[in-house]
Amino acid sequence: MIRVACVGYTNAWPLTRHLDPALFDVIPCVPSVAARLLARGEVDVGLVPIASLFDGNVDLRIVPGLAIGCDGDVKSVFLVGERPLAEWTEVALDGESRTSVVLAQILLRGPLGRPDLAVRPVDPGTGAFHAQGTTGAVVIGDAARNLPARLSTVIDLGRAWRDYTGLPFVFAVWAGRPGLDLTAIEGLRRAAEQGLPERAAAPAADRTYLTEHIRYQLDDRAIMGLRRFVAMAQDAGLLGPGHLSLYGPPAHARAPAPRLHPLLSTAFAARTAPPGIVRLRLAHQTAPIVVPGAFPLGATASTFLRQVAMARLDRPGQVLALSVPDSADDHALGVAQAALAAGVDELWLEGESRLGDVEHHVRAAGFEPERVAEDG
Repeated sequence: MIRVACVGYTNAWPLTRHLDPALFDVIPCVPSVAARLLARGEVDVGLVPIASLFDGNVDLRIVPGLAIGCDGDVKSVFLVGERPLAEWTEVALDGESRTSVVLAQILLRGPLGRPDLAVRPVDPGTGAFHAQGTTGAVVIGDAARNLPARLSTVIDLGRAWRDYTGLPFVFAVWAGRPGLDLTAIEGLRRAAEQGLPERAAAPAADRTYLTEHIRYQLDDRAIMGLRRFVAMAQDAGLLGPGHLSLYGPPAHARAPAPRLHPLLSTAFAARTAPPGIVRLRLAHQTAPIVVPGAFPLGATASTFLRQVAMARLDRPGQVLALSVPDSADDHALGVAQAALAAGVDELWLEGESRLGDVEHHVRAAGFEPERVAEDG
């Protein structure tokens, strides 16, 4: 099971409500706790505040494409107070999300014009309580959407950042350590693909918030805003050293082949077609389709690989299968290895006498062999 820490805020459920329970062991918590669990290695991935990526010496990576952010009014991250900002003497910094706390300090020192204000950390979830008299406070999450009427000064930090920089702001991302299993990343993406469209069916009180104020794309503009925030915070001494790193693509990804793992079958192709011919097989179809202009495995390597490339380009979306005769010599198996790297999806073995050699060549091509029976 992949251990995942995630927050229970309303703005997080489009990313978290469809996490597959067969894949993920979900640990609900506030953002600051999710960050600590991830830093200590007690979870594998977490929905964490951006600032937590720069705490300590833990090397973390960001899952591309997904975030919790805004591009203007966010409606759930505020500086609040009973009196106007000009009368404040200090600000209580709610410990639920360090990112919001750092953002508030950047804005107070910059466009809000109150670099003189003293700051005081307070316990998570208590910001609104401490906002009394001349003390302002940072309030985030669902508590910020239900402020008491006594708090007459409300400054939306998402809007203040947008007015200041012209860029979106990113509050939280999915993050994990290097080497995170790719199934975890794909599972997070699948959950978002299911959850994000459901925002339109949310209760009226949440629908506008989720569809118009929260931004879930970690696109180029969001990354620009993210880098701007990190640079400003580091320059102000509010974040430690480090840089942003995203998970890269799978090491063996290659296009345009739709299936990236070759399959070793156990001698079923010999009953349906002659040996040594490259064929295409449609998805969910067992009968092979002979490629026009088929060629024997004994052709020269350069001609063979050109034919493989042309077959792949000519048949996008189909499975390219290579029949390997039981009599194939070492040269032929080497060519088959090169064909795997060039776009062949499956190897059909006509006999098992060289099965071990073929598996060796599959691994040398960068794949893990999997034996598949005729009915599979």
